[in-house]
Amino acid sequence: MKRFILPTVCVLIMAYVVMAMIAMREPFDPNESCARLDVVIEQDESRVFLSKRHIRAMLSEEQLMPIGRLMTGVDVRAIEEYMQAHELVNDAQCFAGQDRNIVLRVSQRVPILRIMADDGSSYFIDTEGDTISKRVGALRILVATGAITHDYATTQLTQIGRTIIADPFWRDQTSQVHIDSDGSVTIVPRVGEHLVKLGPADELADKLRRVRLFYQYGLKVAGWQQYKEISVEIPNQIICKRRN
Repeated sequence: MKRFILPTVCVLIMAYVVMAMIAMREPFDPNESCARLDVVIEQDESRVFLSKRHIRAMLSEEQLMPIGRLMTGVDVRAIEEYMQAHELVNDAQCFAGQDRNIVLRVSQRVPILRIMADDGSSYFIDTEGDTISKRVGALRILVATGAITHDYATTQLTQIGRTIIADPFWRDQTSQVHIDSDGSVTIVPRVGEHLVKLGPADELADKLRRVRLFYQYGLKVAGWQQYKEISVEIPNQIICKRRN
């Protein structure tokens, strides 16, 4: 009997403590003004176009900035709808906090490629392969040039971009991707004055792995300035062209 009573008493005590804490918490006074806007960006801010500063400026321009308004007068629904309508935003949630603050959570579209095609078209592609035409702010984004159609950019090229940024080494090492008219892929690295010829985009992860191994064990001995071109177009081979 004692074994049954003791857990029951513990549960009742815990429930009392929780209820007491809830009762002691004072909700915001509806007659008080909003003192703070907390903007929370779900992604790494260095990888998205809209910074917290941009978002605050946008709300101010649209007369939606809540700071200084009565808490009861803040239209959180209007703020949500305005942010959700923006091309660079996936989703937005806005609600009142407990400390005279308004919280705005924003999930953004993450650009992975900047397309600069031979036909003169210029736009961005996000992680889902969708087009972003608007640009706000400055980001270091992988540039793709060459014979790129819109269909190619939103399908095969998007997959190429995903593969590159999924690897921390190649995400930092790749400055530009060039697509030839036959679909061959060439990488322009950030470090080293050479080109990396990948050939067709199939088995891309394996090709990048082979080049990285060559970087680690080949260029470490020969030096980064020895070659002008490194090719893994032929399976199981790495072919290098020396500088004259």
